Amino acid sequence: MTTINKKYLTLFVCVVMFLATGISGCQENQPPQQQTQQQEENEKIPVSVWLVDHTGPAGWVVLSFFVDRQVGGTTGRYCCVMLPKHWRPGLSFELYWDYTSQSEGSPPPQKKQVEIEEYKPDRVGLLHIHIYPDHRVKAISNDRGFTSPFYPLPKEEWLGWSVNRALLRRWRFSYYEMIKGNSFIPDDEDWKWAAQWGLYKEEAMYKDYPPKQEQQP
Repeated sequence: MTTINKKYLTLFVCVVMFLATGISGCQENQPPQQQTQQQEENEKIPVSVWLVDHTGPAGWVVLSFFVDRQVGGTTGRYCCVMLPKHWRPGLSFELYWDYTSQSEGSPPPQKKQVEIEEYKPDRVGLLHIHIYPDHRVKAISNDRGFTSPFYPLPKEEWLGWSVNRALLRRWRFSYYEMIKGNSFIPDDEDWKWAAQWGLYKEEAMYKDYPPKQEQQP
């Protein structure tokens, strides 16, 4: 190697070392508050996956599913996928699923990219994957269980799941009791979804359940 080439090689190594040192130094000199904010924004949380099958009315059921070709199996609850604590637009995963027929003519296997509904940092929870008869998919991550009246799903999309009078009575009794005991404190978003089932914040504030009717004189 010539003397000139050695000089250029030495210069190149020095520049690379300088840049590496400079970048590292910039990161180290960031204010602690900014470092904490970046760490929180990049934080990921492991959550289980649960398939919610709404396809029964169409005459078939989901046989198996896989999220990003890794998590899944036959219908049930599986662990785990990593979700960012802070939702961002376009957050999605690849979903594969197939059907078994209850009658004849079940559809072929399906695959699509599914976007996750917006969630709050303090509400990251189980990832529910709802599959509907028209192959429509809705993905919701929420710390309110699917069998809770506070789960963020419109009433008309509970297709195939029975919400009868007995269940509504249990909901009203158990949740109102927890609220009165301060073991569960719903926020306004919770009450928005509960109201579609006839559960209201005003009723939950009664000291006695059910509210005593005023006696006529």
